[in-house]
Amino acid sequence: MGRVYLAIHTVLMHVVAALVVLVYIPLSVPVRLFLWAFVKPLRREELRGKVVLITGASSGIGEELAYQYASEGASLALVARRKQALKSVAAAARERGAPDVLVLHADVSDAGQSRRAVEETIAHYGKLNHLVANAGIWSTCPFDEITNITAFTTIMRVSNLQLLCSCIYINITILPGRRNPSTKNTSSPSPNLSLSLEQKGEMDLYLMFHSVLMHVAAALVVLVYIPLSMPVKLFLWAFVKPQRKENLRGKVVLITGASSGIGEELAYQYAAQGACLALVARRKKALEGVAAAALERGSPDVLVLPADVSDADQSRRAVEETVAHFGKCMNHLVANAGIWSSCSFDEVTNITAFTKMMDVNFWGSVYPTYYALPHLKASKGKLVVSCSAAGTVATSRMSFYNATKAAQLRFYETLRAELGSEVGITVLTPGYVESEITKGKGIQSGGDVAVNEEARDEQIGVFPVGRVAELGEVAMDGIRAGDWYVTWPSLFRPLQLVACLAPGVLDWACRALYGTRKGARPPLGKRIMEATGMKRLFPEALRRNPAIKTEDEEYCDGEEGYGAADDAAAAYLLQCRKGL
Repeated sequence: MGRVYLAIHTVLMHVVAALVVLVYIPLSVPVRLFLWAFVKPLRREELRGKVVLITGASSGIGEELAYQYASEGASLALVARRKQALKSVAAAARERGAPDVLVLHADVSDAGQSRRAVEETIAHYGKLNHLVANAGIWSTCPFDEITNITAFTTIMRVSNLQLLCSCIYINITILPGRRNPSTKNTSSPSPNLSLSLEQKGEMDLYLMFHSVLMHVAAALVVLVYIPLSMPVKLFLWAFVKPQRKENLRGKVVLITGASSGIGEELAYQYAAQGACLALVARRKKALEGVAAAALERGSPDVLVLPADVSDADQSRRAVEETVAHFGKCMNHLVANAGIWSSCSFDEVTNITAFTKMMDVNFWGSVYPTYYALPHLKASKGKLVVSCSAAGTVATSRMSFYNATKAAQLRFYETLRAELGSEVGITVLTPGYVESEITKGKGIQSGGDVAVNEEARDEQIGVFPVGRVAELGEVAMDGIRAGDWYVTWPSLFRPLQLVACLAPGVLDWACRALYGTRKGARPPLGKRIMEATGMKRLFPEALRRNPAIKTEDEEYCDGEEGYGAADDAAAAYLLQCRKGL
């Protein structure tokens, strides 16, 4: 019955996607053009007297936005680390029309300083209308040229945490019971150039040329490349790829997050193919159970490595011990470790606890990749990344989880472009499948990790939950075939298309299924699930009281056998690049 329910949802999602492409988009385009040309100009917001807090305001985009708001008559609160530069921007903003400018020296990657910036703005002005989250830092170098991987955590702290902390303190501290004020996020810290009129004309012409070029390229892709490539891809998928599937017998595979869920199932799939395994997770006893089962299913050798891959040192040690044990060889890395949360952003009461999610979901993949990459290059190996459909489909109640998966997805897509054919990369983007996540385990609004079936039911709602064994089979088929992406259950493929082509439709659906207010009825999705009894179609492991592998477990504490790492890590990578 569960498979029938899954098939019905798959057909339904394909029908919805077809309606979006064939009906909604053709009808909505002229309506949107009319609104853009005639209605929106009449409904522009009056900014005079509004209060605007801008982070990263000492230069670049933040500085220019301060001047734009000032010219509209808004009062400003400017935040950045460079106090003298801020004072100069404040003086220029006053000259351009800002009635009042507050200078706040703060590092918004620190939660305490973000809270103080918001509180001082409210204390000074008595209100806040706009937040412009602009602070950011940049890097540009190939991943395999990095010699100090831990230094790059600063990028995430500045570019991501500053927005989260600022928003959460607006919600918790100053606007209880209200929806967010206008929040604008800039995604690039590119500097604003002061140009002469002649230079500005040349720049405008150059930008216009590139804009036309990009529109022509997009039209060629849609009208020429896609129609021509589809029959070729179908032919390759049907006749060529089945003959070229990778033989995994004797290959060495390191799997992170292997103690349960998708990681555990992938271990069994690799074992059935005759691969040697190195299993990594924090829970030693659970790993030993998975290792024993993998040996029974055909793996010739299984190495158990208790480690926390959100720590760079422990990731390095896991890779080193795998290579040492299996004879200087590694063929596949499966980056699977992850953690979940399901709560509305404005319900969060401990914002700093959610940095753990980025540590595990993003850095817990990047660190093992960094240390394994020289070995994967040497063996012409493969990276397998357990991402999520949440990386492209931004459903409600999972803001932190969605953000980490989007970062993970973009990272490995960038890495694929950098590495070319040296190392294959297969990205798994599963939807809801049986795992500890769909049993309800995750970071709660207060910051503690616990099982919350109520939150799980509200999140899953009307969606079916696939069996992890079926995902494992589909994933293994795609991994051996060298597919770039593997999405299962397949109902999430058209959902990803809808998210790309018609994000407004997805936004409406999320509000309809997940929208609720404190003290109100449960979300519509959960009410439908309860009224129809859909929960009985969950896999059996989810229907009974969730058995999470936490009781009496021996966790890796990250102390024994771990050195301090930056110098050791750089030396290790240098040695690998010279020797391989």
